[in-house]
Amino acid sequence: LLPVIEETQTLNSVDFSKNPNLTDRAIIPLFRAISSSAVTLRHLLLQSVSMGPSAQQILAELLMSHAGFVKLITLNLSEVSLQRKGFLSIAQSIAQHRGLTDLNLSNAGLVPCGPDGKNCLGLLMQCAQLKKLDLSWNCLDTSALMQLGQALSSRRALQHLNLAAAARRSSTDRDLPIEHFLELLSMNRALKELDISMNHMDYRAALILEDALERTCIRSLRLIDNPLGQTGLRSILRLLCGKESGLCFLRMSGCYRGAVGTRELKIFNYVNPSGRYDLDLSSP
Repeated sequence: LLPVIEETQTLNSVDFSKNPNLTDRAIIPLFRAISSSAVTLRHLLLQSVSMGPSAQQILAELLMSHAGFVKLITLNLSEVSLQRKGFLSIAQSIAQHRGLTDLNLSNAGLVPCGPDGKNCLGLLMQCAQLKKLDLSWNCLDTSALMQLGQALSSRRALQHLNLAAAARRSSTDRDLPIEHFLELLSMNRALKELDISMNHMDYRAALILEDALERTCIRSLRLIDNPLGQTGLRSILRLLCGKESGLCFLRMSGCYRGAVGTRELKIFNYVNPSGRYDLDLSSP
């Protein structure tokens, strides 16, 4: 394969997906051959490739190199187990890349820990042309999701975001990590499609979402398999029917079941909000 790549003058797409036996010993020479002989590469698909720390570092270097993957527009690293240092290096390179528009990090084992890990999501959002980002099936905590939401408020390019099954469960029964992200969506004016399926969202998260998306540009929303319950579904339907809402496509199968709350906890009633409430501004 190496001689063929080295003799190729024009290479538009490389797909090594579903090759778990492709390790650093083979992938590093392939990376170097592709970068030196085919600077026209636009699509690099590495799903399920067994990339170790060395290969991840080489990829990060080539993403920044003028003789490497400078014209890349699609990078698929789904199901690639990214090490913490490798993820940070790749995120730093992506932040400086001028052409990348489609990034897939689904099920990449992202568990942002420490300041460096949490900063990685902010670095990804610095990519100037990034339009589509897939972070589904990872394990993002409250701090990471808040950083992602804050970065979204200032980005105008990103239009498609997939966070299906990406949020951790709450360590307490108080706030869900995904709720802190939802609250920050109200400041975004560019996102067109959002997938937040399977993130343990209940009626409280649905109420936050209803308020946050009231005047956004989101046209397509996926909420599949979240325990919204009847109360949460009413919030989403009110959002769909709102005069200023841009929502046109909604998928929420598997959302009917869900807890309504305890007798001690008063549930906000949109039609009749009268009553006494304890206002806690630390909660979304």
